[in-house]
Amino acid sequence: MIPIKSGKRRYSLLIGRITEFYSATIKKLALIQKRGFAQIAPASKIAGVRHICAALEHAISAGENGGAFTKNLELEFLVRLFGEKQLNAALSKAEFGDEDVALLIESGAGAKATKKIVEIKKALNFEEIKGIKASALGKNKKELMEFYKIGETELATLSDLDDALEELVIERISFVALER
Repeated sequence: MIPIKSGKRRYSLLIGRITEFYSATIKKLALIQKRGFAQIAPASKIAGVRHICAALEHAISAGENGGAFTKNLELEFLVRLFGEKQLNAALSKAEFGDEDVALLIESGAGAKATKKIVEIKKALNFEEIKGIKASALGKNKKELMEFYKIGETELATLSDLDDALEELVIERISFVALER
């Protein structure tokens, strides 16, 4: 589990696998979302923890400032995570199969947070990969470059950065706010 803080809110990022079909999981997720923020996305389409934080902060800010594309924070998060202003396109990109997924939960802190995480994992049939580090995200460079339409030349311009690809992905997803 990777802790994430956005403003006064605390989130938990878990990487693992869902052991049920996509459609059954989405129905369960919709019920869970009535009790607080929870969202799932394919881990292969996430460039790193900062990518998730940027998408989350953009989604929250858009909701608070009237610039959201949707009225639902979980859906707005997907729009921002994938840099797609069209909800159907974002939902299509969020579909997952038999692959690692990222589960982001607004968890809070302490014993209540632990209990909430355990309940959500159980409800979704989520098997967490224990001991995974934040650095595990974004290792699939070529797939991420293709997915976010980032060229080798762009990447080369930031070659002095350790996380150049994640920087470019964050830049790419940030443009969705300008597409009103």
